[in-house]
Amino acid sequence: MKTPIPVSIRIKTPDHPKWPKWFSIKNYDCLADLTAKQFLNELEFRLTLYNSPTLPNGRKLTDSKRWQMIEKGYVIINSNPITPSEFPTVITLNHVDLLTITETIKLRTGEDYLNLEPQVMMPLLGQAQELAVIGVDLNQSNETILADLGYLLIQLRENLKNQALRAEANHQAIEKGLRIHELDHPAVQQIEETSLTPKKRPKKANHTDVKTFKKLLTYKFIPYLDLMMYCDNHIPFYEDNWQKLDFTQTVLSELLLGEKLKQETRIELYKKTYAPFYHKIISNESHLTQLLANIRKNTWALGTKIRDI
Repeated sequence: MKTPIPVSIRIKTPDHPKWPKWFSIKNYDCLADLTAKQFLNELEFRLTLYNSPTLPNGRKLTDSKRWQMIEKGYVIINSNPITPSEFPTVITLNHVDLLTITETIKLRTGEDYLNLEPQVMMPLLGQAQELAVIGVDLNQSNETILADLGYLLIQLRENLKNQALRAEANHQAIEKGLRIHELDHPAVQQIEETSLTPKKRPKKANHTDVKTFKKLLTYKFIPYLDLMMYCDNHIPFYEDNWQKLDFTQTVLSELLLGEKLKQETRIELYKKTYAPFYHKIISNESHLTQLLANIRKNTWALGTKIRDI
């Protein structure tokens, strides 16, 4: 029998008990001072959270730890990593851990070592780079384990993506005779020409890609994603009485555009400009993926503040 999806709660006015009091569009002004590389890191992390797996009741299995930072008003999330020590419930096991566990099991079981049930010793199948062996503290509650597991899966997939980016960067460096420099974020690299001449905006740079990418800032796409994630995370994961939130366009226009514009002007601007842009970006995942990949290859943009590109 299919699990019924609860009816969403619609927020129409600021006096609603679920109004996002933590949200202030002014907090997001700092995004304009990020380089395109840093902005890209923040955006891709939000997209990872936004595209988290969906449970049968419609709720998303979002990384609760990072979401708590957003709900406390933090905007720069991806440069504030949370250490694995904060997640003792679920951890990844490396080759040393596995050898130690194997030896412990041998000592405990003696001659019965090879006759253990699969639940005790699972065979390891698949490609090494796509396989993660996970240890779970079964003394913890299911809710805590699932929340920590959600975070861990996001981190592991980010690592896989960053490995692919590094491999592609190295491949391009070999082909084009370029050298690779490490940037602020340890998982991201930038390719620069070996020439000592100052970096200038390339004449043949794909201006359309850069222009579209900057719209992600000017049209406030990151704060919009944070509000959409709030709709899926407005109550703690372990609570059962979950219902998704839904904002009217009038409310979204107020939250995202502020109160400087008259209400009618603000609502009209949101409906005709912002809302269609969000729909276009989110509904065409392949286009967005290609756009971000193209920006990753644009060394001039990556090192330039997004307000200046």
